[in-house]
Amino acid sequence: MAGGFSFSSGYLSDKVWQSFAPGCFVLPHFQHELVEEREWLTINVLVDSGVDAREAVDHCCEILSDLDRKGANPPQGNPSHGAGASTHTTHTVENPVAKAEWRGMVVEVLDRIGTGQINKVALARMRELNFAQPPDTNRAMARLAHRYSNCYRFLFHQEDDSVFLGASPELLCALDGERLHTMALAGTAPRRQSTEAARNGHREMLSSAKNQHEHHIVVNNLLARLHEFNAIPDQALRTGILSLHNVHHLRTPVSATPRSARHILEWLEHLHPTAALGGDPTNQAMVLIDELERQPRGWYAAPFGLFDRFGHGTFCVGIRSAVIHKARAWLFAGAGIVAGSRPELEWDETEWKFQPMHQALTALS
Repeated sequence: MAGGFSFSSGYLSDKVWQSFAPGCFVLPHFQHELVEEREWLTINVLVDSGVDAREAVDHCCEILSDLDRKGANPPQGNPSHGAGASTHTTHTVENPVAKAEWRGMVVEVLDRIGTGQINKVALARMRELNFAQPPDTNRAMARLAHRYSNCYRFLFHQEDDSVFLGASPELLCALDGERLHTMALAGTAPRRQSTEAARNGHREMLSSAKNQHEHHIVVNNLLARLHEFNAIPDQALRTGILSLHNVHHLRTPVSATPRSARHILEWLEHLHPTAALGGDPTNQAMVLIDELERQPRGWYAAPFGLFDRFGHGTFCVGIRSAVIHKARAWLFAGAGIVAGSRPELEWDETEWKFQPMHQALTALS
């Protein structure tokens, strides 16, 4: 099954999320998995009492033969480089939350932090793109695959052709047999393209007191939740840097062997929302998010992924994402507010995080 949930239980369906339920999962007709150098193609067919099982198997074989004849691989090429200069689709940009309002939101969080009420809150804002014609989501996904190949890329269609898509760098939870995998991802800096600038960016990330403080909050929050479920990390934690096309992040992978078996959906309920996307303490942060953010998050920053009949699966959090309905797109980006945060720099961070989806949707070549 593949699908996702809304960010919070207090789900609100507005013009952006009108096509999305609080949770929705589908059984794909075709399921293609690529893990390292191994691939699987699964064809799911409904066989009820009125269907001959042999006919269903023959139907699957016909599909495989057809794929073999026509070729299952899309045309190869570099979607970010065309024959000439890169061009962009005609579109307009709106930022419903102005800089002044964003500054007020961040200052309010910093005031609460200063009085000791809270340690961290992840604030988010939205950007709206209006196109002359619906954007090409296949091209957008190809561009994301090229630039963000080390992210969890997803595209989820609704019946009215609304789409939720993105390229998330953050694993929420993966359950493979008896092993549980998750991560703490917090702390952000822009990535410059030259080798020397990249090295400087790494040094700045590792020496930034603000980024280190934010990351430690997320790590400690995650470890406390795992401890509650008797899932103690079975190896030493090592914090490194995840370098994406546009930004660097501090990342601490965590693996554990839980003492008791649980369905991955139970783990999602326990781990979401992480301190990276909600805050710390969680309950106080969620109340403040509801109070300060005018735009419902919908499926943004929420669990999205797949699971099998054994309760195993993989879920990322739906960040670096967008919702598309006809010729309109809504992009979401957030930033973690902690002691030492500065409103203008947090605004800049959201601008960096808008880049993947904005560029993927607007570039023609």
